[in-house]
Amino acid sequence: MGMTYNYKCKSCGYEISSAPPNTLDRGFVSIFRAELCNDCKEVVQVLKDLDRSSVRYKPEFEEKCKFLICPRCEGTNLNKWEGKCPKCGKGMKKVNTDKIWD
Repeated sequence: MGMTYNYKCKSCGYEISSAPPNTLDRGFVSIFRAELCNDCKEVVQVLKDLDRSSVRYKPEFEEKCKFLICPRCEGTNLNKWEGKCPKCGKGMKKVNTDKIWD
Protein backbone atom coordinates (compact mmCIF):
# COMPACT_ATOMS: atom_id res chain seq x y z
CA MET A 1 0.00 0.00 0.00
CA GLY A 2 1.38 3.39 -0.98
CA MET A 3 1.04 6.61 0.97
CA THR A 4 1.59 10.21 0.02
CA TYR A 5 1.95 13.13 2.39
CA ASN A 6 1.61 16.87 2.08
CA TYR A 7 4.90 18.73 2.54
CA LYS A 8 5.42 22.46 2.89
CA CYS A 9 8.53 24.60 2.80
CA LYS A 10 8.64 26.87 5.85
CA SER A 11 10.82 29.34 4.00
CA CYS A 12 9.09 29.96 0.65
CA GLY A 13 5.70 28.22 1.07
CA TYR A 14 6.16 25.69 -1.78
CA GLU A 15 3.80 22.72 -1.27
CA ILE A 16 3.75 19.21 -2.68
CA SER A 17 2.07 15.86 -2.21
CA SER A 18 4.71 13.15 -2.23
CA ALA A 19 5.99 9.90 -0.82
CA PRO A 20 8.62 10.42 1.88
CA PRO A 21 12.11 11.29 0.64
CA ASN A 22 14.57 8.44 0.00
CA THR A 23 11.91 5.71 0.13
CA LEU A 24 10.18 3.47 -2.36
CA ASP A 25 6.40 3.77 -2.39
CA ARG A 26 4.63 0.56 -3.33
CA GLY A 27 1.20 -0.41 -4.56
CA PHE A 28 0.07 -3.89 -5.59
CA VAL A 29 2.28 -3.78 -8.69
CA SER A 30 3.75 -0.27 -9.05
CA ILE A 31 6.90 0.91 -7.28
CA PHE A 32 7.36 4.70 -7.16
CA ARG A 33 9.97 7.03 -5.74
CA ALA A 34 9.90 10.78 -5.15
CA GLU A 35 12.36 12.41 -7.52
CA LEU A 36 13.47 15.96 -8.19
CA CYS A 37 13.13 16.74 -11.88
CA ASN A 38 16.01 19.01 -12.82
CA ASP A 39 14.21 20.01 -16.02
CA CYS A 40 10.96 21.40 -14.55
CA LYS A 41 12.28 21.89 -10.96
CA GLU A 42 9.39 19.96 -9.39
CA VAL A 43 9.23 17.05 -6.97
CA VAL A 44 7.36 14.26 -8.76
CA GLN A 45 6.41 10.63 -8.21
CA VAL A 46 8.28 8.56 -10.77
CA LEU A 47 7.57 4.96 -11.70
CA LYS A 48 10.74 3.13 -10.69
CA ASP A 49 9.79 -0.50 -11.29
CA LEU A 50 7.06 -3.12 -11.24
CA ASP A 51 6.68 -5.95 -8.75
CA ARG A 52 6.80 -8.84 -11.18
CA SER A 53 6.15 -11.33 -8.36
CA SER A 54 2.75 -9.79 -7.59
CA VAL A 55 -0.30 -11.90 -8.46
CA ARG A 56 -1.76 -8.74 -10.07
CA TYR A 57 1.22 -8.22 -12.41
CA LYS A 58 0.57 -8.67 -16.14
CA PRO A 59 3.34 -8.68 -18.78
CA GLU A 60 1.45 -6.10 -20.87
CA PHE A 61 2.11 -3.55 -18.12
CA GLU A 62 5.73 -3.42 -19.31
CA GLU A 63 4.90 -1.87 -22.69
CA LYS A 64 2.49 0.70 -21.23
CA CYS A 65 4.72 1.96 -18.42
CA LYS A 66 7.12 4.90 -18.62
CA PHE A 67 9.92 4.19 -16.20
CA LEU A 68 12.04 6.99 -14.70
CA ILE A 69 10.33 9.76 -16.68
CA CYS A 70 8.92 12.95 -15.16
CA PRO A 71 5.11 12.84 -15.44
CA ARG A 72 4.97 16.66 -15.77
CA CYS A 73 7.54 17.48 -18.44
CA GLU A 74 8.62 13.97 -19.58
CA GLY A 75 12.21 14.84 -18.69
CA THR A 76 14.72 12.21 -17.66
CA ASN A 77 17.11 14.45 -15.73
CA LEU A 78 16.05 13.15 -12.30
CA ASN A 79 17.64 12.83 -8.88
CA LYS A 80 16.36 11.27 -5.66
CA TRP A 81 14.44 13.84 -3.68
CA GLU A 82 16.31 14.39 -0.43
CA GLY A 83 13.51 16.35 1.30
CA LYS A 84 14.68 19.83 0.35
CA CYS A 85 12.56 22.45 -1.38
CA PRO A 86 13.32 22.53 -5.12
CA LYS A 87 12.63 26.27 -5.21
CA CYS A 88 14.77 27.62 -2.34
CA GLY A 89 16.80 24.63 -1.11
CA LYS A 90 15.52 24.70 2.48
CA GLY A 91 14.07 21.69 4.31
CA MET A 92 10.42 20.77 3.85
CA LYS A 93 8.11 19.71 6.67
CA LYS A 94 5.58 16.86 6.48
CA VAL A 95 2.19 18.45 7.20
CA ASN A 96 -0.27 15.52 7.03
CA THR A 97 -1.27 12.38 5.13
CA ASP A 98 -2.63 13.15 1.69
CA LYS A 99 -3.79 9.74 0.44
CA ILE A 100 -3.39 6.01 0.78
CA TRP A 101 -3.42 4.03 -2.45
CA ASP A 102 -2.95 0.51 -3.85
